[in-house]
Amino acid sequence: MANGDNSLIERAKLFREHMATVLNLATGALVLSVTFLHDLAGRLQGVWLLKRSWLCLLATIFCGVAYSYILDIYIKLKGNQYGTLLLVFSFVFHAAFLVAIVYLFRFGLENI
Repeated sequence: MANGDNSLIERAKLFREHMATVLNLATGALVLSVTFLHDLAGRLQGVWLLKRSWLCLLATIFCGVAYSYILDIYIKLKGNQYGTLLLVFSFVFHAAFLVAIVYLFRFGLENI
């Protein structure tokens, strides 16, 4: 195995582990917020913030799964053909997660 191939595989493992961590956080935040809404239904303000955060969390989950799939193809082809697509999915993945967390935070502040 050439040194370039080994470096590509090591970087891909690092990216995959990072994406898996954020994906687990997004999934956990979605499940926790649904449970929270179930327990306090009827007494909440700013539910629109929670719904927007759910949409962003779903987008995060979708982009994380798509990124992982595209990364597998990228590694198998050992090329930069999908590099731009990976960057786009990575950007949307991280941006959607951050926006979802901001919406969840704002929702929490309205319901303190």
